[in-house]
Amino acid sequence: MTLFLALIMASPQVEYKEKAKALLIGEPLFFLLNLLRLYITILCGFHYGVSTMSLLHKIIWEAITPIIVVAAWLVWLYFLMNRDRNQRTDAKQVS
Repeated sequence: MTLFLALIMASPQVEYKEKAKALLIGEPLFFLLNLLRLYITILCGFHYGVSTMSLLHKIIWEAITPIIVVAAWLVWLYFLMNRDRNQRTDAKQVS
């Protein structure tokens, strides 16, 4: 969640209002994702043993989580840029 906060706040040329919206939506979603991660890890521990749970927790999730966070940030930037581009195009058509 800290990585998401840092990426959002470091995004250049994005208004603080848009950053606040992203944080208000993204942080709770990443919290829920973290709960799901814990549930899956514990479930795997019960079914496959502690060694598998440890592998999943320490190695696999540590690699996957930052990838998901960066992907979410890139998707947010993509939609933000396309929305701005569409607004500029609509403003030109009105003129």
